[in-house]
Amino acid sequence: MLSLNNITKKYGKQTVLDSLSISFEPGEFVMILGPNGSGKSTLLSIIASAIKPDGGQVSIDGKEGGAAKGQVSYVPQDIVLFEELNAVENLYCWSDKAMGETGATIESLSQELGMKDFMKKRVSRLSGGQRRRVSIAAGLINDRRYVVMDEPFAGIDRQGADLLLGLLNRLKSEGKCVIICEHNESFLKDRVTRIVRIENGQIVSDDN
Repeated sequence: MLSLNNITKKYGKQTVLDSLSISFEPGEFVMILGPNGSGKSTLLSIIASAIKPDGGQVSIDGKEGGAAKGQVSYVPQDIVLFEELNAVENLYCWSDKAMGETGATIESLSQELGMKDFMKKRVSRLSGGQRRRVSIAAGLINDRRYVVMDEPFAGIDRQGADLLLGLLNRLKSEGKCVIICEHNESFLKDRVTRIVRIENGQIVSDDN
C-alpha cells in the first residue's frame, strides 16, 4: 500500500497541499482530477520522491523516508531526455537494471508504445509525440510496483493514446497501481477504477 498522511506543501505563502491524506492499493487504476493550481502535480511529485513535503509522511509498503525512495515509476509532465542521444541510448541511461534485462524491457516497451521506427533517431530529431512516448518508456523502464504519470496523454495522437492505454491496462492486470493526473476526464473515466478530485490542496471527492 502507498499511503500519504497529512501531507502539506507550501511555496512561499501559498499552501499547495493542505494536510492531505490518501492511500492507494496495488491493482488500482486511479485518475487524479482538479483545476490548474489545485496541487495535482505537486502530489504526484511527492509520491515519486521528486520533491519533499513540508509536513506529513509518505509510506510505501511499510517503508518511509529515504527507504521509500526508488519504489515508484515516475513520468513527469515535462519531457526530460538527453537531446544528443537516440531513444535507445536514453532508455539505457534511465535504467538501473542489468544490460540484458534492460534490453529486453526496451524491446517490450518499444513494441507496446509503437516506437520501433524511431528508436535509433536522436531525440533532437523526434516529433513532440515521439518524444512523449520515449519519455513514458524512460519512466517505466525500471518496472516499479507503483506507477505515477503526470498528463502522459498530452501531445500524443489517438493511435499513441490507444497504445498507451493498452500498456496501462497491462500494468494494472499485473497488479501494479497506476496513478494518472489527466485533464481529459471523458477519455479515461470509464477505464479507471477510481477518480480522486482535488481542489485547493485538499481532496473533495474519492469515487471508486
